[in-house]
Amino acid sequence: MSGARLFIAALGLIIAVAGGAAAVYFDKYLGIGMILVGGFLLTLTITKFSDTD
Repeated sequence: MSGARLFIAALGLIIAVAGGAAAVYFDKYLGIGMILVGGFLLTLTITKFSDTD
């Protein structure tokens, strides 16, 4: 996995975990939104749009 993909995956994981904490302690809708964004970033790292790598 390239460095950029690893960074995006780590960022997505951090946002998703923070979203889980926000859903429990702050606001459930904000938490759900953060979890969705984190999941989207994680999904981007495992899908390939081109075979140039």
